[in-house]
Amino acid sequence: MRQVIMRGVVEAYRHPPAIRRLQVNNFKSFKELRVDDMPRFGVLIGANASGKSNFVQIFEFLRDLAQQGLENAISLQGGIEYLRNIHLGAREPLRIQVVLETNLVPIIVRAAREYIRIPVMSYEFRLEFARRGMRYKTVHEAIEYSYQILRATSDEPNPEADEHVQSGSVLIRQTNGRVEYNIGSLPEEFHGLFWFRRGLKPRMPRGELLIQIPFLPVLRWFYGDVGIYDFDPKLPKRAMPITGKSELERDGSNLAIVLNRIAENPAHKERLLKFVRSVLPFVEDIRAERFADKSVIFSLREMYHKKRFLPASMISDGTVGVLAMIIALYLESNSLVIFEEPERNIHPSLLAHVVAMMKDASEHKQVLVTTHNPEFVKHAGVEHLLLISRDPEGFSVITRPAEREDVRIFLENEIGIEDIYVQNLLGA
Repeated sequence: MRQVIMRGVVEAYRHPPAIRRLQVNNFKSFKELRVDDMPRFGVLIGANASGKSNFVQIFEFLRDLAQQGLENAISLQGGIEYLRNIHLGAREPLRIQVVLETNLVPIIVRAAREYIRIPVMSYEFRLEFARRGMRYKTVHEAIEYSYQILRATSDEPNPEADEHVQSGSVLIRQTNGRVEYNIGSLPEEFHGLFWFRRGLKPRMPRGELLIQIPFLPVLRWFYGDVGIYDFDPKLPKRAMPITGKSELERDGSNLAIVLNRIAENPAHKERLLKFVRSVLPFVEDIRAERFADKSVIFSLREMYHKKRFLPASMISDGTVGVLAMIIALYLESNSLVIFEEPERNIHPSLLAHVVAMMKDASEHKQVLVTTHNPEFVKHAGVEHLLLISRDPEGFSVITRPAEREDVRIFLENEIGIEDIYVQNLLGA
């Protein structure tokens, strides 16, 4: 359990924050989407053009709202015309709500042995459109912290067993820049926990969003803490200027810079090598080399050639992809990572190891994957699958194969989920 002392409050994360529920309306190919009990490791499958990429872009849009602001986030999606659903247009607002299981236990010790717990928070973004033209007329945000006040029955707080005193919520919302704050019936002695409200002004500058404010607790989960990856194994093989980003890029192009940063910490490098060898046992060492022109390239030493490092240009695409994937899973600080078709260039015999690695990493961060690969589907298991398909009107919908009676019957008759998928019996 990780603990951080801040303003007299102990913040204890028993598990990292994770998405519990996602609701979306009028976003790209989705008319109305609700996913409850989002898995910590989830695999999205479906036919071409079913909406898998649009699902990923939900999180990309939220991240861009936090990092780039509203206008840029809309522009990065191709403008309002391609942000909202083509059929619905301006008739319905665009709405995204994310409910997070924070796993955050702030504790304020008092004589009465009472403490406060915030198990869940939600963020809602809503955009209402003008009837004519490609403009919006209303921007609405709402952040809600649901709390429980408990009375400890022993020296160590135990939320599962301690006496329940009170439940409630703290709500912050803004509509077109006008900010409202409602602390509800929260006892005064706990108001200090929500110290950040003093930094909120009655009106926000035009275009500024609550999700952009970095001091709002748990919202920083959105602020740069979502990693979306679609690796191109050719790009990391090139020399990179040493002045690039130290966080892994979406396409993995700055892999050499990231490895250079990891090499500066022997413990991190040893951890990386341990995970790499669990999938690629022939790898003995990895290093990043700097050159006089201020560029960097990585190289790898195999057990077959102990005296020579192979330059990145000589390393297989699959090895590069596995290396980038391991870094994203174990050495980047994201709470949520999304991989688009990570099985590309990886031999089928290695996919069992890759899936096992993702399941292991999902103990520490939420992992979502899109794939077409039946071998990946097989090793993921039906309980982790989310099927995206189009309904008769062309809207994307998400279902769980594990909840379908016909799938259960197939599995009971020893027909593998990968065979059901390949034969299109899931109806994707």
